[in-house]
Amino acid sequence: SDDQFNTFALTTQRMVKAMQYTPPPASAVNPMEQAVKRKEVALRIFSLFDLDHNGSLSPEELKEVGPLFVPAWKDDAIRDQVFAEMDTDHNGNISDDEFVPFFLGHTYEMSDAQFEVFTLSLERVLSAPPEPQKEEDDGLVFDSELPAVVVSRRKSEVR
Repeated sequence: SDDQFNTFALTTQRMVKAMQYTPPPASAVNPMEQAVKRKEVALRIFSLFDLDHNGSLSPEELKEVGPLFVPAWKDDAIRDQVFAEMDTDHNGNISDDEFVPFFLGHTYEMSDAQFEVFTLSLERVLSAPPEPQKEEDDGLVFDSELPAVVVSRRKSEVR
């Protein structure tokens, strides 16, 4: 669990550096608004992972999309452990009610600035996708690479 958080935090730190974002002063952030915003972001991520848009995440969906955000989830054993931790009702799928607390529990230590950068990056992923760019082989997928990666994975499955 610490490895996943560290990988997630490292990804966020790289995004901060890449975007050279200057966050608002800490005093400008209302804690209640921030909590609501974090929940909204968790729900957006859930919808991004939910490839078939059926309202739940299957192990296959987590396998396809999860490693794009958390490289450690490429490992089947780690990903299976994470899935089991999220699937609190043990029905073999993850609902948004299961995903949101997991996500918030694993991002609570992120500073508001780190979370804000993550949110901005996510907004780019969820908005109209940019032209596909060549995927860098650095183990991470940035928002500009995500559309090309998902398309290439789906094409390889069809073959």
